[in-house]
Amino acid sequence: MDYFDDLHIIAVSRAITKRNGKPGASFANALGLMLRGPAILRTEESDTLIQTPFLYWSRKGGNGCWATPSGKERENLWITGEGERFERIVDAFSRMYPGASHVCIREPAELIEVFERLQKCWERKNDMEKYYLPVLVEEFVAAAARACEQETPSRKMSHMIRKYVQEISSGPGKEYDLKKIASEAGISQDHFRHIFRQYTGYAFHEYLLKQRFALAVRLLRETNKNIGEIAELCGFSAQCLFTMFFKKRSGVSPRQFRQKDF
Repeated sequence: MDYFDDLHIIAVSRAITKRNGKPGASFANALGLMLRGPAILRTEESDTLIQTPFLYWSRKGGNGCWATPSGKERENLWITGEGERFERIVDAFSRMYPGASHVCIREPAELIEVFERLQKCWERKNDMEKYYLPVLVEEFVAAAARACEQETPSRKMSHMIRKYVQEISSGPGKEYDLKKIASEAGISQDHFRHIFRQYTGYAFHEYLLKQRFALAVRLLRETNKNIGEIAELCGFSAQCLFTMFFKKRSGVSPRQFRQKDF
């Protein structure tokens, strides 16, 4: 396998649409740019409203789809591909932003320009273009990395945020005092909120709830613990609060979820 064989482009697409997908759908290996919206990232766990423009990435088999608030349109530019090199590209963004699948950016102009050249190349479907497509994909990746770099907090801040992202992911049932966390970091609560969203794509509280819901789903599916125990492990002081939270996110109660295993 040589340089031109381990990165195969399946599609280079651009769409302006109001179409909403179903949460049970599966993502492909993709790298994209959402230009207009806002857009909704819809998964089985939750809906997350994201302001455009933002860069996003996905791995094949991941659950989720894109949706748009009522009456709005979204403009989506995306590349889907396969092969070891394309998978490494997606993995690289996942490592830059652990626990996230997108990052908001300010200046998409360079990305748009490279994408348009990439799309024209793809649409020619000329045998010789297979040698140029991988080069343009890597040019798009370089432009994406530069755009993300403009948004990335300082190295010290990135290390601090990564620490809390990992801590929340591994222990979402704990209590997290945002005022105390910001104080330990030596910054204001507003600044911490800003760089946390900048780094993960989620507000601090939303990220915590997202991880708590994921833990709840795992415990309901994989253990025989009763609902009260699961509520406590997920950080809720009362079972009724946990039930309300879970039903709001899933549409069913924890007991119904366990019985039907949605």
